[in-house]
Amino acid sequence: MWRLLLCALLASGPVSPNIISEMGKGVVETAKFVSNPVDQVGKIKGTAEYFSHFQDKSQLPQKNFTLAEVAQCDGEDGRDFFIIIKDGVYDLKEFAQYHPAGYEPLKRHAGQDATAAIKASGMPPQSYEPFLKYLKVGNIVKAEENQSSALDSVVHSVKSHVE
Repeated sequence: MWRLLLCALLASGPVSPNIISEMGKGVVETAKFVSNPVDQVGKIKGTAEYFSHFQDKSQLPQKNFTLAEVAQCDGEDGRDFFIIIKDGVYDLKEFAQYHPAGYEPLKRHAGQDATAAIKASGMPPQSYEPFLKYLKVGNIVKAEENQSSALDSVVHSVKSHVE
């Protein structure tokens, strides 16, 4: 499976050294899981218990973000700590310290799209998707879509005042 994933990544064009590094770390984490699944399941269960302490951000109004807006949310100097996975924007500020693999793997992708990195890690989606929903604060929109939406809002506001 790893060979196939690596071939697919290389065939898609230039590959960041970070992706290769994440794949290597994914192999290590997968090996840990295979060698001691009870311990790894315990980590996932522990993570699930931490989520009972967090506010479910998916219940809050969701916002549309541009890539530039998310890039500013790098967790530095008290700023928000967002990552992007599959066009969803997730707030990791409270969760990062509880991540089973530690803070660093998340910090490397703060303010960025981490979709390729999470795929390269080899982590099965079933191990993280149930938790992501609690951290979701919005979605990525292309700059043109965001401008169009803002323009539509202005037009609607003007029409309502005219009528």
